[in-house]
Amino acid sequence: MRSSTSTSKHGGASENNRSISGHMYTLHQRLYHALNLGTRFYDDNTKKWMCTDIEVQRHVVRSITAFLDSISGDTLHHPLVKDSVADMVVALPYLLDLVHPLSSLLSLHQVEVSVSCATALNLILSNLSSKSEKAIWGILNKTETVAHIVSNIQDFSGGIIPSEYFQEMASLLSTILWRWPPSRYPVWSDVKLMKGLESIHTKPDLSVRVAVLKLYSALALCGRAAANLIENGEALLQMMVQCMGSSHPHSVQVEGFRLAQCLVRNEEICLKILSLCCGPLVNAIICGISQRSSLSGKAADDQVSLLVEACRLALITRWAGEHHICFWKQGIDRVLLGLLSEDFHNNSYQHFVSLEQQISIAQEVVSANYLLVLRGYIWDILGWLAAHCAEDFNPNTHGNELHLNHLITCTCLEFVESIRKWCQVCQNDVSDTFKSESASRAVLMMIYSPCKYIASRARFILSEILKPNGKEYLKHILRLPQYRRHLFKSEGIKTLLVLVKFCLDNDVHIKRLSFAPHLHNKFHDRSCCWVCTEEWEGRDIPLLYSLWGLAELMHNSGSVRNILDIFAGEMTYLETELVSKLQDICIHTSSPGLRWYAAYVLSYFGVYGFPSKLGKRIGKALDEKEYADVQLILTNGQSLSVHGVVFVPLLQLLSRKRPKWGTPFPSSDLSLALGPAGLQFSDIILEAKETELMCWTCSFCSLSVPHIHVHKVILSSSCDYMRALFQSGMKESCQGRPLDVLWDYMETKEKLYELKPYVELCWLAEFWFLEDLKEPCSNVIVSCLDSARLLSINVIQIAANLSLWKMAEVAANYMAPLYRQLRDSGELEVLDDMLVDMVRAASVRLSQEGGSNSW
Repeated sequence: MRSSTSTSKHGGASENNRSISGHMYTLHQRLYHALNLGTRFYDDNTKKWMCTDIEVQRHVVRSITAFLDSISGDTLHHPLVKDSVADMVVALPYLLDLVHPLSSLLSLHQVEVSVSCATALNLILSNLSSKSEKAIWGILNKTETVAHIVSNIQDFSGGIIPSEYFQEMASLLSTILWRWPPSRYPVWSDVKLMKGLESIHTKPDLSVRVAVLKLYSALALCGRAAANLIENGEALLQMMVQCMGSSHPHSVQVEGFRLAQCLVRNEEICLKILSLCCGPLVNAIICGISQRSSLSGKAADDQVSLLVEACRLALITRWAGEHHICFWKQGIDRVLLGLLSEDFHNNSYQHFVSLEQQISIAQEVVSANYLLVLRGYIWDILGWLAAHCAEDFNPNTHGNELHLNHLITCTCLEFVESIRKWCQVCQNDVSDTFKSESASRAVLMMIYSPCKYIASRARFILSEILKPNGKEYLKHILRLPQYRRHLFKSEGIKTLLVLVKFCLDNDVHIKRLSFAPHLHNKFHDRSCCWVCTEEWEGRDIPLLYSLWGLAELMHNSGSVRNILDIFAGEMTYLETELVSKLQDICIHTSSPGLRWYAAYVLSYFGVYGFPSKLGKRIGKALDEKEYADVQLILTNGQSLSVHGVVFVPLLQLLSRKRPKWGTPFPSSDLSLALGPAGLQFSDIILEAKETELMCWTCSFCSLSVPHIHVHKVILSSSCDYMRALFQSGMKESCQGRPLDVLWDYMETKEKLYELKPYVELCWLAEFWFLEDLKEPCSNVIVSCLDSARLLSINVIQIAANLSLWKMAEVAANYMAPLYRQLRDSGELEVLDDMLVDMVRAASVRLSQEGGSNSW
């Protein structure tokens, strides 16, 4: 930082510096002189930090901390601050050497020392590059930084230290929790700390509440921690919802919304939260979205930030539930329209007008640049509301029909406008067309809404808007010549078949996130332990929409015979080939939407239901009449032998219903056959081998030993071993990883306790020829041994006892690098000679391959 630069940019008499205080300017001068002590300049105008003196580094850290503390929301974007950031970043990589001493000083429990160290550490860690993360975490782990911070925070909950101290400690802990997932378990599992935080978040100090909200948000990045927070967290949820209220400053509201977003990452936890505070939460969202009273012209950054966070939380509408009713009751249609139009209170929105006037008003709204950053959220929220709306929904019951009509019109206009732009698209404008993806998607969701009012209204308005140029737009939707030729001949089915083939043959995978950037939340990138089901659209968007269009065209092509005639001369796909591809999608793809539409298209080829691996195996039994117990009389008089236990649960699947957006893909779940519904079809009893006397009663029979009523057709179809038993007439008594952040904190005995069932399952899978079960169990075992090699001694013993020799070999290979140490320490003495020889042989092979036999 040269003096000439300082004079030109930061002179005390500069016009730009009138908005900052004299104290802040003084702190900047101190920072400037401190950085000059270690910064070296080169001829190419680059600068580097070259000082390794520890005292100078500490002086720089103190200067940086003091200057940052003086920055307020009003001065955050001041040129003086912006220019100083670049100079501070130059020094930060060389200040990493301070991490060890700073983190060590946190254990002193001296307020002034700890606060300074926490502030400096937070600054360094917040600007850390990903390349340094592993090394820095090693230092923090070694110095037990997290434990010391937790201890210091507990002092605050006891009323020992001031709030400023707590804020710095909580901020540092939040930074660590966000960046390093392994740090989370010791924090959320600390009962004393969590109880302390409960007492802290009731304090009236708003800055303390903000710090607590940020800390909870960082913890909730762990799925287990989130579940733990809401297990007995009604007080936490109440505080969170209160903080979203308009009576609090924007900074408090924003953190309240962000915490809620972290807690509702999956449907199960979201619905649990809604069961506890549905009304207040929805009301808080509606109030947050409605706060536009002081927005005029260019909205203030903090207000826009609040609107964005509230809209992000409103995306809980993607899951069905009672909260949808709450949103409609709270006037979500009115609120969304207000986000589209700055002139929302204009009388045009409050009275019935002609369709032409309505389209004209909507055109003005769509063309305006009002809160464009929120458009993607608005269309997504509206789309999900339409997708989960009840069939008999009446907009006048909870809201205003005019508001909903205007919303539908605006969405349809945005969609048509995106088509028009696509017709004129240039290479540099491709990204602009993606901005309307949410509107296009919302139109699709409204057209296929289960709600009769929304679906009919959307179709009517869209058809009216498309009347002038609809045919011309259709010609340009697919611009490539090979597609255009089919469209000109109205051969839509063949066109879509080309697209389907292209997606499948070229392994095209595109997630919605690729062209809907508003859905990306950087804060959530480092989540752990969350069990999140795949989005309904999945990662094959082009294939999904191609199948969707294909299904609709086939639906409107008349009879099945007409469809088969189309395929008779089709070179893109033979009928049998397409059916096979669609069945593979149903079985091997995880995306619910894609599987739904693959099954829907299959129904037009006479293949009903939902193909699955289990379904394929059960299907083999259809040709076997030995266990059939139900006769179906067909319309032509012929009869068909089926199995009641299989047929009854699948009745609901044998239909051709159009898929409903967001619904899970049905499964061939025959587990119900083990309950009361399947007892009447049971034809075999499995009895457990008694190991101890126990009381047992059965509601279906008088047997007093533990047993279960099962079905030969299911057993023989699911297990080759059982099929062989039944077919050969043999008689035999039918007696029969956990890797996440918790694993790293388990004792060896706990790890073995978690791992042992997988070894036993592996043995059962091998015994019963269940390859689909054996492989995943083996993968879990190997994964666990990767992170806990010493468990190999136990695993090799268990595997040998169960005659799992391949698994024993795997364990021996993990023990090979440790062979000498295990031998010298006597730990191999628990193994028999054969297993010791197995480990020795693995060690020799490792040496011959150039491996290392060391601890």
